[in-house]
Amino acid sequence: MTIHIGAKNDEIADTVLLPGDPMRAKWAAENFLTSPRLVNQVRGMLGFTGTFKGNRVRFRVAAWACRPFQYMLTNLYAIMMLRL
Repeated sequence: MTIHIGAKNDEIADTVLLPGDPMRAKWAAENFLTSPRLVNQVRGMLGFTGTFKGNRVRFRVAAWACRPFQYMLTNLYAIMMLRL
């Protein structure tokens, strides 16, 4: 697993939502997900995985600066492609 994401492959849901603020990701996970679990906290960029209406969902903070955001999306894309 890449150091930019910090979670194991099986801890990342197929549906990933990218709030821009760590506390917003925490709030959303605690208020919308069943059994949310903190699976990433690299550099304060929190990532939670849980279920919403029976589907696995992940809230992962997105750093909106161009370069960090690009790295994170590239890594998420690579993980999803490995699952195919």
